Amino acid sequence: VFPSKNSLLFVTTQVDNFLFTGSQSEMKLFTEYMNAQFQLSELEYDNFYVYGTRFSRNKDGIRMSQRDKILELQHFPLSAERRRMHEEHVTGAERLFYMSSVGSILFVGHVTSPIAARMAGILASALPNLSVKDIKIMNAVIRKLHSGLPAIAELFFRATNESKEVPIWLTFSDASFSEEYTKNRAGVLVTRSFGLGENSPMHVIDFCSHKLRRVARSTKTAETLAASEGYDRAFYCHSVAVWMSSKLFSGMLLVLDNSSLYMDISTSRTPKEKRLKVDLALLREAFDNGDLCGVIWAATIHQLADAMTKTDENSDTRLMLALSDGCLRHSYENCPYKISPQFSS
Repeated sequence: VFPSKNSLLFVTTQVDNFLFTGSQSEMKLFTEYMNAQFQLSELEYDNFYVYGTRFSRNKDGIRMSQRDKILELQHFPLSAERRRMHEEHVTGAERLFYMSSVGSILFVGHVTSPIAARMAGILASALPNLSVKDIKIMNAVIRKLHSGLPAIAELFFRATNESKEVPIWLTFSDASFSEEYTKNRAGVLVTRSFGLGENSPMHVIDFCSHKLRRVARSTKTAETLAASEGYDRAFYCHSVAVWMSSKLFSGMLLVLDNSSLYMDISTSRTPKEKRLKVDLALLREAFDNGDLCGVIWAATIHQLADAMTKTDENSDTRLMLALSDGCLRHSYENCPYKISPQFSS
C-alpha cells in the first residue's frame, strides 16, 4: 500500500505474479516503474486468472470465482465390494486422494467459500484414522460442491457510491455446541454493508470456520467465544481500512442469534462460569466505549454465519446466494437492536 494525499495504490505479490489496483494515476506510475525495472508479460485488466482465482469486473462490480478449482475435484472410484468395507483402513492411493482433496477444499474455503471452509475443517479431523467410510464421505462432499456451482465458490463485490453511502461494518458470528467438545465450531463473517435493508450491497472482508479453540461447557460459552473472535477480526479489518483511507467509516455491528448473550453484552448480569466472565468482559468493554456501536439479535434463519458451523441445506443456500449476489437477503432494520451508550445521544 502506497498512500498519498489524494490517491492509493494496492499491490500484492506471489512469487513472480503481482496483482494491483488503485487510482488511475498511481497505477500508471507503478506500471511505468515496473516496466523500467523488469521485463513484464502483457498486463491483463478486468478479466484474468491469478492465485487460483478468476477475477472479472464490469459496471455492476467485481466477481471472484474458484469454480475451476471445484471442477478439478474428482471422485475416487470404489468397487461395490470395497464400498461395503466401511471400517476397513484405506490404501495408500485412497489416503493420497483424501489428503489432496482436503487441501483443495481448504484452499477454496480460505479464499471464496465459507461453506468449503466448514467442510474442510470437518474432513481434516478424520485424517488420523481414515477408513473406507471417509472416502465415501469425501465423494459425497465433492458431489455436493459440484451441485452448488457456480455459487458455492463465488464472491461478488457490488459497485456502490461510497461518496454518498457510509459502509457499516456488519459482523455475523455463530457457534455450534455439542457434549463432544471436538465437534464445537465457530463461524465468523465480517462484511461492509451499505445499509441494513434487504438487498443492501454487502462486501465480504473476512471469514473463518473452525473448531473452537477452547473447551465450551455451554451453548452461551461457545457463542461468546465465536462473538469475541468476530469482534477481534472486525476490529482488525476496520483498523486497517481506516489507516488506508481517509474516508468516513461507521462503527461495528455484531449480529447474534443467541438471545442470552445478546442481553448479557449490554447489561451487568454476571454469568456463573468464571472464564466466561473474562470473555464477556471484552465484548462489554467494546460496547461501552463505542468500538462496538451496536448488537443486533436475529433469528437463526437470518444468521448468515449459521451455515459455517453446521450442515443445513437451507442455511447453505441462503449464504451462497448472499455471497454470490453481493447483497443482504434479509432486512435487519427491524430486528431487536441495542446501541452503545457512546452513540445513544
